[in-house]
Amino acid sequence: MNGAQLVARLRANSAGADRLTRNEAALRQRFEGSGLRLGGLSIRAVGDEPDGFDPLVAQAAAAAYARSAPGGMPGTDDETPR
Repeated sequence: MNGAQLVARLRANSAGADRLTRNEAALRQRFEGSGLRLGGLSIRAVGDEPDGFDPLVAQAAAAAYARSAPGGMPGTDDETPR
């Protein structure tokens, strides 16, 4: 990050990377709505095997994202629980 400009390099499983890529414009708008201007955005699919991320941290991040979304509800593009 340099001032108010952010370069983001995102890693996600193949399904997540596909969804992020399809919604890249909306993701950029969310960053800009937070006052951050994206200087670059890179989305990379990584293996679908679990990585070293703590699942509780990931769950907390997902909950914070859902709360910040308009209406506080997941969008229609989000996966439904199975």
